[in-house]
Amino acid sequence: MSAQLPLSWPAPAHYRLDHFDGQGNQALLALLGRMAGPATDDVESAPLLIVGGSGSGKTHLLVATATAARDHGQHAGYLALSRWAAFDGDALAALASQQLLAVDEVEQIAGVREAEVALFDLYNRCLDSGCRLLLASREVPARLPLVLPDLGSRLAAATLMPLQPLPESARRELVGVRARARGFELEPAVIDFLFRHYRRDLPALLALIERLDRESLARKRRVTVPLVRAVLEQMP
Repeated sequence: MSAQLPLSWPAPAHYRLDHFDGQGNQALLALLGRMAGPATDDVESAPLLIVGGSGSGKTHLLVATATAARDHGQHAGYLALSRWAAFDGDALAALASQQLLAVDEVEQIAGVREAEVALFDLYNRCLDSGCRLLLASREVPARLPLVLPDLGSRLAAATLMPLQPLPESARRELVGVRARARGFELEPAVIDFLFRHYRRDLPALLALIERLDRESLARKRRVTVPLVRAVLEQMP
């Protein structure tokens, strides 16, 4: 069974490096910017592993880096391992032929030997071809339940960059900014309600802002606490 090659990927328009709030992650953003730029001798070529909790922005950064690389004329791909089925040799070769490859959700294949072997093979192919490899995982390699020691060694050899979560004050500010970008204002009481009654990770909050915008237009109502409550009651 062949894998679907990551020659294109759906992504929100705000998945850009300059749209990521870099508080506490300035060094990581600078490194990703260099990684996505034209190849030069001073650019870090070792594989880079970003580690952060759910909703911390790993997917945003991987997609944004691959997109920036394409904007600079590189051949770049993005691969989410949760949507991976199986690789054949041709698929692996095509993936490793990219100039930059972003591999998301490494934790999803931990414990599945066939998948670990495929990722190990892909990692080695990238090293051999000179492809810049960017990976993301919720856990550091030592805490992943890997069954293939060689893969653990490869991941441990990558440059590890912890992703620091944004403080709540910054997340609140970003939620307000995203609402204004869509043409409406969120009163402080509405933001307080969101942070008390909904998930606090930024991707979920920003997706909810988009839904509230659509619901507000469809119902011809302002985004108020009663509207937010009604929308949340409809969601699983």
